[in-house]
Amino acid sequence: MLRAVILYTACLIAGVASQEDNIWNPWDPKIQNPDLRPWRPGDKMDVGSMWQNWLDWGKGDVNFLYNPNSNYNHMSVVTEYGDIHGYTVNVGHPHTRVNTYLGVPYAMPPIGYYRFRPPAKTRWYRPWQAKKWPPACPQDPAYLQKHLINKVNISEDCLYLNIFQPNISTREYPFHPVNPRFPIIVYFHGGEFNYGSGQLFPGYYLATREVILVTVNYRLGPFGFLSTQDENAKGNFGLLDQLAALEFVRDIAEYLRADETKITIMGSEAGGISVGLHMVSPRSRSRGLFQAAIAIDGSDLCENSYTSQFWKPEKYAEQLGCMLNCPCKPEQHWEMLRCLRDKPVDEILSAGSKISPGNGRGGFAWTPVWDGSYEFMPTSPGYARANGRFEKIPYMAGLTRYGAAQLAAKYLGDSPYGLTKAGFREHTRRLLNEWSIENTDEVLDLLEYKYTYWPDPHNDTIRRLNFTDMLTDKKYGSCVDAALKHQARFDNRTYFYVFDYVSGNSTNPEWMGAYAGEELPWLYGAPWFNYTLWNDTNDLGLVHQTNFSDLDKNISNYMMFMLTNFSKLWDPTPEKLNETYFYSYNLKNLTYINIGYPNLTNQIAYRQSYYGFWNHYFRHYARIDNEWIIPEAAMLEKEYYMTTYVLAAGTFVLLTIAMCMCCLFVRRSRREKREPPRPPERSYPPRSPTSYIHSNSNIFDAHAYDGFEMDRRTEFSYA
Repeated sequence: MLRAVILYTACLIAGVASQEDNIWNPWDPKIQNPDLRPWRPGDKMDVGSMWQNWLDWGKGDVNFLYNPNSNYNHMSVVTEYGDIHGYTVNVGHPHTRVNTYLGVPYAMPPIGYYRFRPPAKTRWYRPWQAKKWPPACPQDPAYLQKHLINKVNISEDCLYLNIFQPNISTREYPFHPVNPRFPIIVYFHGGEFNYGSGQLFPGYYLATREVILVTVNYRLGPFGFLSTQDENAKGNFGLLDQLAALEFVRDIAEYLRADETKITIMGSEAGGISVGLHMVSPRSRSRGLFQAAIAIDGSDLCENSYTSQFWKPEKYAEQLGCMLNCPCKPEQHWEMLRCLRDKPVDEILSAGSKISPGNGRGGFAWTPVWDGSYEFMPTSPGYARANGRFEKIPYMAGLTRYGAAQLAAKYLGDSPYGLTKAGFREHTRRLLNEWSIENTDEVLDLLEYKYTYWPDPHNDTIRRLNFTDMLTDKKYGSCVDAALKHQARFDNRTYFYVFDYVSGNSTNPEWMGAYAGEELPWLYGAPWFNYTLWNDTNDLGLVHQTNFSDLDKNISNYMMFMLTNFSKLWDPTPEKLNETYFYSYNLKNLTYINIGYPNLTNQIAYRQSYYGFWNHYFRHYARIDNEWIIPEAAMLEKEYYMTTYVLAAGTFVLLTIAMCMCCLFVRRSRREKREPPRPPERSYPPRSPTSYIHSNSNIFDAHAYDGFEMDRRTEFSYA
């Protein structure tokens, strides 16, 4: 028996060891056998070169800030996923340092078998060298080339995040507690779900305000949002990447000296939409992954925040399959995805960029979708908001004054002479055709009336600004306002700001003002970057520090003060800054703060007549109610009617069983009443052994004895 136990234990240990050796992970160069790789046969990935790329991370000239000869540069943290090695950065004062971990993997690389699938958890066995910016997810490089000059790095292996942590020790900061716990801000970049990178929001200086900043890369375009609307590829992989990143951050929070009960999610444009979608998603809400939210220039109620089933997003996937010579019929989705997993990244990007959404929708084809009853987005955000199915948490929304100025510039160009009345009507008619408005002439007259500056209706300069306002109100303002009012109904810790500041050294045309994305450098403290930081981040395409004025620094200081206090205390201004409090947004006066030149001011009811026009009147007048209401009704019919039928059938079965049991109990009780009572059984009391002997000394009465046994002492006494 002992030998069998020893043999079984040895076999078990050997089996576990062999399983550990067979686990595929991207940083284990021992695995070169393609049979051990978890993706399907036919995968054409060059795994050998991929290993070499991972092994090269952390070697050579990582960046200007990393100096291996300095004792202060090396930094490491031990987590349940593995050890992470980073470096410290001097951000100004000699004792003000930030621990930086760039390119930390939070999920398995979405390549081969993992392409078009939800992210898988990761781990590593050797110290991970997090000292270099990770690659951005596959996208058109034109956008990144504007900001990351000569350093555009794009790869399908892109599920990484960057961590900026305050470096506080008792020797350098004796006034701090020995074990401080910092709040966490997790930032999702913008880019309409088709471009962008977490590298565009460096958090070096923001981390000096005693918060931990985490920026996340997630899958974009067809790699992140292709959907067949069935079990083969339900879609929303980019949002599931964000969800995996939030789980990863929560798991390592204690190792970073962070407070896991104060995690704030933050995003701009598409990132702001992502923040709103996490707030209405049952999968995000049920896990307690965040406790506050900041959405800038976007919300889950924006027009391009999702693709409903009305637009048939599976048709985009089938069109992509046909363009790449893959099976593309509705009944061939499994074969189509298997074929697409073998296609090169460049071919999928090229074909995906040629697919446009249906008439009247605009934007990109690859966006979040409704993906089923028990997935990330079971219903539309508008329906979830209307029924109170969203997170009632501290919420801060931001809006740039001329958010759609870049979009307006595509229509208007950079003419210094403004916009004529004929030009306004021409460009507006073009927009209405893109929106598939049927009664174009009526709606055109309505918009012209609404966006005419009547004190001076012939002013071409103001008309151009009004055209920009029209695009901004429709794309950004109206949906941000709607989300704010939903939040303010349930939580008084709701705040709203309008960013209307433009640096005096800005190189943009003056008429464009502050447009979407312009406030980000002020949020992460670009005017305060020192020479050392600029040598590491001069590839961001920002104005050099010497061109920032004192007023620029003041605005940046207020933005960081507001952001970090909200993440710590859920109150942007616990004390006055520049003689101004940031009052909460409520449904009575709709208070907001205007951040502009020359000072900060509290105001009320920002552009409410315009937002009411777009949210209520325009859809009815332009006869597009069906395009927004019918898809939701169709989704409800498909997703919830079946659930209702199942619940009704189950209830009927339970009631039937209960009624049958009641009938049985009634019949039994009636039967018991009709039957006469049974006489009690006769009992014979036990008698002593002497009575048996005296009654009949020769015969032993077994019935009267009733099983009583005499002992030897009694028998001897009567002898």
